[in-house]
Amino acid sequence: MNKIVLKVQFRNHSILQGVAVCCSSEQPIVNIVIWESKRARKCTALWRALLRVRQVLQNNVQWQIGNGDTCSALGEPWHDMWAHYQPQNAYQRRLTVADLINRSDGSWNTTKLIELMGFHGALYLAITYPHTPLRNNYPDRLIFTTNTNGQFTLKGAYRLLSGMNAQLSPQSAQMKTLLKKIWYSEGLQPKVRLFLWKVLKCALPLDQLFVYRFGKQPQGCSLCGAQQEDVTHTLFKCDYARQVWLSSSLGLRSDALPNEVSAIFTQLFSHFDAHQLKLFSAIIWNLWKQRCKMVFEGKKLCPASVNHVTNSTVRMLEQALMVHSGQLSLPVPQQPCSDSEIYCHIDGSWVDKGFGGSGGAYVLTDSEGCLMEYGCFSGNSHSPIHSEILTFKAAVAKVRSKGIGSCSFLTDCADFCLILKGLASVDSVDWRCFHDLLDLKCLFNHSGFTCNFVGRDSNCLADSIAKYARFREVSTVGFTFPIFPNL
Repeated sequence: MNKIVLKVQFRNHSILQGVAVCCSSEQPIVNIVIWESKRARKCTALWRALLRVRQVLQNNVQWQIGNGDTCSALGEPWHDMWAHYQPQNAYQRRLTVADLINRSDGSWNTTKLIELMGFHGALYLAITYPHTPLRNNYPDRLIFTTNTNGQFTLKGAYRLLSGMNAQLSPQSAQMKTLLKKIWYSEGLQPKVRLFLWKVLKCALPLDQLFVYRFGKQPQGCSLCGAQQEDVTHTLFKCDYARQVWLSSSLGLRSDALPNEVSAIFTQLFSHFDAHQLKLFSAIIWNLWKQRCKMVFEGKKLCPASVNHVTNSTVRMLEQALMVHSGQLSLPVPQQPCSDSEIYCHIDGSWVDKGFGGSGGAYVLTDSEGCLMEYGCFSGNSHSPIHSEILTFKAAVAKVRSKGIGSCSFLTDCADFCLILKGLASVDSVDWRCFHDLLDLKCLFNHSGFTCNFVGRDSNCLADSIAKYARFREVSTVGFTFPIFPNL
């Protein structure tokens, strides 16, 4: 059984040498495997435990350089940045640490270092090891970094796995108090409560969990490219996350926080009021969404945009809670006089993101410029004219649903205005927009509706709302109370 375990767990030659020593003891490493899979009888659980033990040992085994003739120069754990430098061909695989050092004076061969690792890698080694690590009287040997003497012991591996269990399954009274405070908080959305519960339980699908459950090789942080990706790093210690926290309304120095999630929550929750708790939860939620966007779509917002979306979300949530509790009442929308004409300013905003990201807005006013209502939406479109069509379509549908019989639609897109009036050819319109254009013409077929062109200065409110809506992640947002006194 020991030979099978070694064959499955340690495929490369270096790790196999290091573990062959420990397996000559009376207690072989298979005892750890049985301890890890004692609650599961299935064969898959056993192999999962094997992979997990392999990953734990690989992360805690390092070469101690002696004469440098055994350890490979690239792809072997003999310095902290070894994972970033892998051999690319047979020549590089044959190189050892001794080949990077001048035998005459014992100094680094800077030419070969720069050739293999680049300038920054060579500079890192020169700073980390001002004196080369060669000890000619000793052979290279693998050491277990957890133990001070470098020897692998079953007790050390057991403690390592026990510490991982404690980190991924915290069950203290302090943890229960935090979970209760989050779960019964009235200012948090249900999906955010569930997400924070997963954060505290370290149940997010990150490298840490994949290595723990399935023994997969870590892929690194999706946001900053660091080798480690766990809950603490992704949400607090990552370079991207640190910028978001520091530029937020909390002004948090996340790099000064503890390394455990439960300790971070305990330290912050003891000083946060209700508003800060909502803001903290919204920042974590949006950081996770940006991480998922980076993984699945290859894009992310800048830290300033993340905080902009976060503040807007918290502000809207607090207003909704105040309305729900009766602390805030919505003002009655202003109704125009019977003889006044209603104007609907529309504008679409578009940016090329592969398929295209767009935002649109409409603003209803009376003849005196008093705001009646506005609405905005975000979605995907193929071109700027398509974004304008989608916005116009939503505005016309909204006006008709309110039973308004006479309305003048105003847009700052002259080409679209001519196309809708039939004064310009539709050849310039992308064929993918025809379906929405036909729907719009059917909705617009009303004797009381007109479409006119206005300058951008006269359409500034709709333009600013449309640009703001482009960064939102909701399909429809509408307000029926006059936030702005006039245009």
